Parts: sequence; C-alpha cells; structure tokens
Amino acid sequence: MQPEILLENLRERDAGDLQTLAMSVGWNFTLGQAGLFLAAKGTVLGYRHGGQLIASAGLYTYGRKLASLGIVIVHRAYQRKGFAKRIVTECLREAERADSPVTLVATEQGFPLYQSLGFRTVGQVHRFESDSIPFGGMETREANASMLEASDLLDVLRLDETAFGANRHGVYEAQFRFMHAGAVLRDGLGTVSGFAICVRRDDLLVIGPVIAPSGTVAINLVRSLCSEWKGRVRIDVPNEQDSFKEQLLKWGFREKMVSPVMIFGATHLPGARSQLFGLADPVFG
Repeated sequence: MQPEILLENLRERDAGDLQTLAMSVGWNFTLGQAGLFLAAKGTVLGYRHGGQLIASAGLYTYGRKLASLGIVIVHRAYQRKGFAKRIVTECLREAERADSPVTLVATEQGFPLYQSLGFRTVGQVHRFESDSIPFGGMETREANASMLEASDLLDVLRLDETAFGANRHGVYEAQFRFMHAGAVLRDGLGTVSGFAICVRRDDLLVIGPVIAPSGTVAINLVRSLCSEWKGRVRIDVPNEQDSFKEQLLKWGFREKMVSPVMIFGATHLPGARSQLFGLADPVFG
C-alpha cells in the first residue's frame, strides 16, 4: 500500500527537511536560511510523502494590511502533479481568513501559476550582486553608522511599518536572531532614522532590509555592513529606487535578475515605499 500524502504545518525542527527540498530544485539554501523562514511566525505548510517533504509554501500575515507568500517549492520528482497549486491555494485560504491581501516576488517558473490564480503584477525587484567589497575609497558626508543593538527593535519596527505599510514584528524577531550584523543611523536626538540588516549564507552576505530617508543614507548603511566582509554581497532592490541602483552599479555591483512583484486582493502595495531600498527577503515581501 502506497503511503499517504499528508499536509502539515512546518516548524523550526523541520529546517533540515526544508533545506533538502530547496536543494532538490537547485536552490542554494543554507540551514540558517531555512531556520529563519520557519522562525518568522508565518504559516509554513508542507506536503509529505512517506516522511519526505515534497512541497512547501509559506504565508506571513502582517495583520489585515498585507501578507507575503513565499518558499513555494515542489520536489522535481513531484512537479506537474498539481502540488504547487494545491499548497498555494491553502495559503490563500489562510489569507482570506485573515482578510489580508497577499504579495509575492515571483520566479519565472511560478509566474504562470500566480497569474492563473488572480495575482497581478504591480512592480519589479532587481537583484544586485558583487563578488568582492565594492566600497573602497568611497567618500560620504553622512554620519557614520553604528552597530544595530537588540534595544533598537522598537525603532526598527516603527521605521519598517512606515515604509512597508504593515507591522512585521515576527519577521524582525527572527531577523534579529539570525542576522550576521546590522547598522543604524541616528539623528541628533539619538533616534534611529535608517537601518540595514544582513545575514550570512556561507560566503554570501545578503543585505536587507534597508530602510532610509534617502539613497545616500541607504548606500552608507550598505557600505557599513560591507566594511569588514571578505566575499560576495547581494541585495534585492525595488524598481522605484533608480538613484540607489545607479549608485550600486557605480560601486561595482552587477544586476543579476529582475523579478515581478505581484499582489492578490488589492491594487497596490501599502506604505511609504520611497523609503524601502532593500527587501528583507523576497519571502517576506
């Protein structure tokens, strides 16, 4: 008798299985990356067949203002059997119960599915990478960034909610646990006016989120995080940030990929998006 295919909620203890699933389709997941996605207080669903994780999808709900869909993965041996549609539909039911619109950053493979389910394209995200530290000799008139501390969480949440348009408390609690480093800029009263966080994935430093009042401040925050790093750097930048993208290109980054941003249940993304220069992760919106 064939084992049943069962749907379950994934927990942090399932990080190794999620990493294995991602690697089965060529995604270079680290164990820490899988752990971050499972720790961020989302609803992460998985199909198992005979104990093996064969499909996954995560929904991160930020109140009624917005939710984010990500980690939509189906093992190569189980593709084209309807599992992606089934598990995404389960996530959309969860979003409907929360009365929340859903955003996602689509892969090329996933775009037709999302479009068929009613998602609409509302923007783009540009992935920039550098093979080495690109900021040697860079001059800036901005104040020096300082290290992000655990006590800065409330200030970070305040700035993120303004820029992103929804409260991502669970995401940031996980980000603070898994981050490699963080940088903040403060005004004359000591209040945080901009910040950036990065996580390490082997020899790759992934920077995001980056929230700042200007592109110059954003570039200074990115520079601060790169100052002692010896390896590759990546950042995902919203399409609207033309000046910031130009500065990244000037300092040696290369554009590697452009992905559509889609939404379901609304016509546009909330928040003061002019202040959002780097995504926390496409999974988190």
